[in-house]
Amino acid sequence: MRQHNLKHTSYTVHSFRVSTDWEITSNTSLNAYFSATLPERLRDESTRTHLFSAAYLDDSQPYAYGKTRVSERTLRGGIGLTHLNNSRIRWDIGACVSRFCNRDVSQRTFSKTDSLSGLQVGHIDIYSAESGIIYPIGPSTNLSAGIKMSSIDVGNSSDYFGSQDLSSRPRDTEYEENIMAAYLQTEIKKLKGWEIDAGARCEFTWSKLISDRTSKVRSNYVDVFPFINIRYSFNRIHKLSAIYGKRISRPNYRDMDPFINVTDRYLYEKGNPELRPELANNVDFTYVYRNLVRLSFVGSYVRHPIIKSFQAMNDMTVCVIPMNLSSSFIGRSRIGVANIRPCDIWSFNGNFSITWNKYSYIVNFVKYNSKLVVPIVNMNHRINLPLETEIEISAYWNGKMPLGQSTVSSHWAVSCGLGRNF
Repeated sequence: MRQHNLKHTSYTVHSFRVSTDWEITSNTSLNAYFSATLPERLRDESTRTHLFSAAYLDDSQPYAYGKTRVSERTLRGGIGLTHLNNSRIRWDIGACVSRFCNRDVSQRTFSKTDSLSGLQVGHIDIYSAESGIIYPIGPSTNLSAGIKMSSIDVGNSSDYFGSQDLSSRPRDTEYEENIMAAYLQTEIKKLKGWEIDAGARCEFTWSKLISDRTSKVRSNYVDVFPFINIRYSFNRIHKLSAIYGKRISRPNYRDMDPFINVTDRYLYEKGNPELRPELANNVDFTYVYRNLVRLSFVGSYVRHPIIKSFQAMNDMTVCVIPMNLSSSFIGRSRIGVANIRPCDIWSFNGNFSITWNKYSYIVNFVKYNSKLVVPIVNMNHRINLPLETEIEISAYWNGKMPLGQSTVSSHWAVSCGLGRNF
């Protein structure tokens, strides 16, 4: 399949924020805030699809025109209290509430007598509270600990009108997620050239998804995320650092909604309610020379990476669905330079990296590997001219790289800017 897609999007947004700070005593302060964001997007797009190695269906049309209007509203509010006693022990406590609402109206036209319209309304409510304490052990050592609790409620409903039979698709979905976390961290600064940050965070998560077309999907898990950051300065010229950390990336809520978004008669996209979170282990070794040259070696191993995947269906359509792959590994060596000045008016920053990407996934009980070596170049030039005028030129080139089942072709970009201070 080869597809050409042309989109035109107009975007407007209105936002405001109010906040207040109150010093209750010389050691205690209270702050509160409220913000609102009201964006709206209008998108026109046309799609032309060509299928190969298969005959077109008799009543199919290889062209589709679509129009989508998205209205959103985001409201946030929070309050926090900070107390610092005479022993320099700091205690923070706070709570916040967020509500995100959206309304999507879309229309797809395949021919004069064949069209599809859809309406989707949804909301995301987030409630969170946290408390933390920072305890100074000595002049260069701090110990911090804290807890955080959050609750997320996501609700969506949709309806479709048109010639295609979508009666079996989910119309209403509710998703609930609750997270309880605790952390402990120590920080050591300027101890005979050493600086160390180390700690761990423990999270307990329980969630459930309910749809009117599927059974309940429940998930409960406990994870521990250690991290350590060690830095050593031999002198002002040579510096070394080593970092290890484990992190979690939970699925996007929209990716979990089992609704469909039709692009044309051959291509549609839907969510996956059975997505699992990504778990990544990252390491980074860096050497810095005079704060001008940086040499880094980075590695990242990810379990269950979430990637948009493609499935060929029996009716000659292609379904795009986010899926958990088996694993991925990224190894990167990078050299960068900063604040290089060939002359008084010209400064230069740049870096060059070689990345080895590997994705592993299973299709029909067969394991596949997608791997490539990817070169990447980034450059930034800044030229100072008379009359406080400045020219900035940025460019990058990214080689061909794998992305799950797909392969992204090499791409590049150049941007220029002119600025002046008044």
